[in-house]
Amino acid sequence: MYFLKKLKIQPISIRTKILTAYGVLVFLFFSILLTGFTQFKNIASELNLIQLAFFPLSNRISSISSLYHLDSDFDFDDIQRNFQNRAFVNAIENLNPRIFNQSLSRAIADAKISLNQQNLDLLKLPINRLEKIIEQLIKHHDQYVVVIGDIVTELRQNNVKSAENKKDLLLEKKRNVKSHLNFLSTRVNDLTKRSIQEIVRNERKAVFIIAILSLITFIIAIVIGLVSILALRPLQNLKETAKEIAEGHLDMRVPIVSQDEVGDLSREFNKMAESIQERDFILRSQQKQLVESQKMAVIGQMASRISHEIRNPLNALSLNIELLEEAITDKKLKSLINAVSTEIDRLNRISIQYLDMARTPKGETIEIDVGKILTHLKVLFEPECQKQNISCEFDISDNLPRLKMNPTGLEQALINLCRNAIEVVGSDGHWGVNARRDDDQVIISVWDKGTGIPEENQQKIFEPFFTTKDKGTGLGLAITNEIIRELNGVLTCESKKEVGTTFTIRLPV
Repeated sequence: MYFLKKLKIQPISIRTKILTAYGVLVFLFFSILLTGFTQFKNIASELNLIQLAFFPLSNRISSISSLYHLDSDFDFDDIQRNFQNRAFVNAIENLNPRIFNQSLSRAIADAKISLNQQNLDLLKLPINRLEKIIEQLIKHHDQYVVVIGDIVTELRQNNVKSAENKKDLLLEKKRNVKSHLNFLSTRVNDLTKRSIQEIVRNERKAVFIIAILSLITFIIAIVIGLVSILALRPLQNLKETAKEIAEGHLDMRVPIVSQDEVGDLSREFNKMAESIQERDFILRSQQKQLVESQKMAVIGQMASRISHEIRNPLNALSLNIELLEEAITDKKLKSLINAVSTEIDRLNRISIQYLDMARTPKGETIEIDVGKILTHLKVLFEPECQKQNISCEFDISDNLPRLKMNPTGLEQALINLCRNAIEVVGSDGHWGVNARRDDDQVIISVWDKGTGIPEENQQKIFEPFFTTKDKGTGLGLAITNEIIRELNGVLTCESKKEVGTTFTIRLPV
């Protein structure tokens, strides 16, 4: 494919392949027909030559040979005994020569007429050669008849001695006629045999050529079938991949193995699958956000009910416990009252967290200095960290831009993350904050060197009510995530067990 692209040669399309293969098959088919037609036409010509020329000539020669009996008839003694017989003399001088000449001439003439009618021009040469032999035969026969006439004339004039002198000439002319007649018969038989042999050769040649062309056609048909199967096999892959995608396996793709129409279809199908996968990811994200929003709405309703049904009685209980503590002097009772007061405070804090979940800060949007907020947090948490011997690092870049947003929301989210880091590392721990600008984003990272979050829990930490702490409510990170989302930012978490955890806030500039 690279070679074709380098030479700027367009790949062959399936339509071109099919038409080319069809053209090759049609060409081979007509080649077989043409070869068979040509070869069998030659065979038919040879058969016509035998039927129209050689067989009639052979029959005439056989009849003439049986008529004349040149081995015994028309010798000198027969002529001497019958020269007074007018019928005998007329037969040997007129009737027999006329039959001889007319029979051979008519046979060769009929053969030539038949060849002309059949348009067998290629077969005229052997007929012309036979015609010349017949002309020589007739010439010698005429000379033979003339000698017979001379002998008859001498005998009628009683010139017996002169007639006997021509006896040897008669035998010579008789041998000439016999030899030419035998030569003609042999020639006709040879031509007939050669024609039959040529017919057999042409028939074998025709069968061989047709068999070879048929074998080539069969092989090409098999090759075309294999090429068609290979060219159309990607369609089966396309069908199976479409079925997989329909069943929900959106990451399936069709391998592109050609540059023809099927390859183009596979590329477009992969583009469609990628679009479907992207849209499915967007829909799933939107669905997840919708579910989380619905959860937050339910939590908000619960928080409002808790605010009205629990918080007011808790305030009254707290006030009465304080009065009761002032009135009691018994140390054991005071200890018990302090325990009750602690639990009331804990319930009050939980109700406040529910209220925070229901009412994420949506205060006034103003320009804020992120650096100042982080510096304030450092001042806020340093005393507590020093008290617990916790190491705290704040790495704040000097080129942080001013952001336009609700400062209360950002500050609350950062406080939650910092508070969470302090709780995770415990005494003698180590945590910190990094803040920098990355193109069109401000990135704030709150990290700790705690025990880390198990991998199976990392996808659940932002869900409401999910917690791994013994006394946790599972609302802190959920509230923080909701606040960052309200600020058009993104909150992510990276954690390794026994190494630590990093929460990263990305805010648009």
